[in-house]
Amino acid sequence: MSKFERIRSRLGYHVVYDKSIADAINFASKNGFAFIQIDLAMPKFFQEKYDQTARKEIREYAERKKVDLTLHVSGEDFSLQTLHSRIRFAIIDRIKEFIDFAQDLHAIRMTIHPGTVPVFTMPGIGHVPISEQYSDIHKETLEGALRELSSYAEGKTLLCVENAPFNKIVMEVLDKLFSKEGVFLTWDIAKTYRQDGSLILEVEDFFLKHLDKVRECHLHDRTDRGSHEILGRGKIDFVRYLNLLGDWNIDYTIEVRPKEKALTCLRIIEGFMDKII
Repeated sequence: MSKFERIRSRLGYHVVYDKSIADAINFASKNGFAFIQIDLAMPKFFQEKYDQTARKEIREYAERKKVDLTLHVSGEDFSLQTLHSRIRFAIIDRIKEFIDFAQDLHAIRMTIHPGTVPVFTMPGIGHVPISEQYSDIHKETLEGALRELSSYAEGKTLLCVENAPFNKIVMEVLDKLFSKEGVFLTWDIAKTYRQDGSLILEVEDFFLKHLDKVRECHLHDRTDRGSHEILGRGKIDFVRYLNLLGDWNIDYTIEVRPKEKALTCLRIIEGFMDKII
């Protein structure tokens, strides 16, 4: 199997506006997507909406259609770095519920964000996150949360941490956990770039150093309007990244919505065939 064929066989799309999980499975099956990634930020996909019977039906339907399932936890609602312990415990408990949901659906992995921290604006400097002043506390907080979640996810689903965002603290914690814990990575290519199109070199270097831990890659372009744009309309050289990643054990999620735009991106990737070697 060529590098392109391997990549093509491992493409999925991000499910946000689909009417139902079954509708998304049908769309994926019809159009040659290998998997769907269900976004748990959407109330219609909250795990409490599905009893054990419904979960079994979804799982078996996906298996019949030969479409794998993956999950994405909301990045905006949950921060594993919050220093308010009661809030953090509630977030961890909620993510554990989603891990149980993943297990019942036989979802092969679940992507989470490390979470944001409060910032203050300083004259002449701009935003300064409080983690710069309390770095030790933030490291301890994030490390503890990821240890607990990775332990809970063991044998149920793969827990992947996305660079949304990554900073020195997050990368140091992950470096420490990789040797012992079942924590993996989701690499969002566009989020390796700043709004002005410049590369965040330390983040790219981190992922290139840990390609053996990357299990998922998010594909969407970044333009002057922002990210999650159709591939080829912005600043990202996707051929370069697909050539870098194509030999590794990685699935690729097209994070462009709605699904019709994801399908456009799939056809664009198919056009890269002669350039992926």
